Amino acid sequence: LAQVVGRKYVRLWPPAAAAGLYPYPTGFTTNASQVDVHQPDSECFPAYASLSHHDCVLLPGDLLFIPRGWWHFVQALEPDPPHGCTLDGAQLRASFSVSFWF
Repeated sequence: LAQVVGRKYVRLWPPAAAAGLYPYPTGFTTNASQVDVHQPDSECFPAYASLSHHDCVLLPGDLLFIPRGWWHFVQALEPDPPHGCTLDGAQLRASFSVSFWF
């Protein structure tokens, strides 16, 4: 994951954490978690709270290698304004990254 513009918050979990991330049981989203990272429901997903994870913030020019099987959550820390949008003469910031999946 290459951060080009703005900042991104990244949370990573190792493959062993998969069960505690409660992946969707069927369909195309079996590699996605049902847990809301911002407001995890401890009654529905009790094992989530005990998972170990790694957090970081990517800045422009940073590269992050995410190994195969690692779970990730990514969130832009800058608003994503329409092109050319300004506020009091200052260009609003956006976040842009490039990822390559293989």
